Amino acid sequence: MHNLSTEDWQKIFGGEAQVIVARLKAANGITYYEFRNWDPDPLRRGIGGTATYVLAEDGQVLVPWRFQWFGDDAPPWVRLGLTFAEAVAMEKQVYEKLIQLWGFEEARKGSLHSYMQKGVRHTIDDYYPEVIEAQKELGLLPKDFVPPPLSPPRQRSLRIMLREEEPKPQFTPEQNRAITEKLSELVRANAQGDKAAAEKASRELSEIMRPKPSEPKASSEREKP
Repeated sequence: MHNLSTEDWQKIFGGEAQVIVARLKAANGITYYEFRNWDPDPLRRGIGGTATYVLAEDGQVLVPWRFQWFGDDAPPWVRLGLTFAEAVAMEKQVYEKLIQLWGFEEARKGSLHSYMQKGVRHTIDDYYPEVIEAQKELGLLPKDFVPPPLSPPRQRSLRIMLREEEPKPQFTPEQNRAITEKLSELVRANAQGDKAAAEKASRELSEIMRPKPSEPKASSEREKP
């Protein structure tokens, strides 16, 4: 059961059926939920891959993260206020449900496979310490298990998510201002139905966000003694 109102449920999920895969009343007084969409596919056994994190306290509901295609990685639960032990308890609930649905041996194989498959872009949340610890405590991973290294860009993203490294700003203040101006132009042009202006603003916005590499000097200049 959950303590979300009908209005909150409709606002968050729009009437789409959900499964509560983890729920915990934390020491800070907040109730934490992880929902997954209901998936009737027999291979999924009712639990889909679209996750939504919900925090509820005193009638106030917050959605700090939800799955989106090409979106951000799920944050570690400790980033959302849980202690490490509480975060492990949340993750254990998820894996306990998978064990119930798939059986222990299949769940164990699935855990190992998620780390060992080659040529894939590993999800960062599989590498969160609480996720690995939860699987070890349930016997899904060996106690001495060390996951294979991530690619350097993904390892850096993991360090940022774990707050072991500060993210570097992607754009300069001048670029941010130019992006804001072009976005305003784009919104205004779309609202006015001005296709040419919208295409121009979109093109200039792309040029700001993805500048072309500097042109090399002419061969005659490079060959000067």
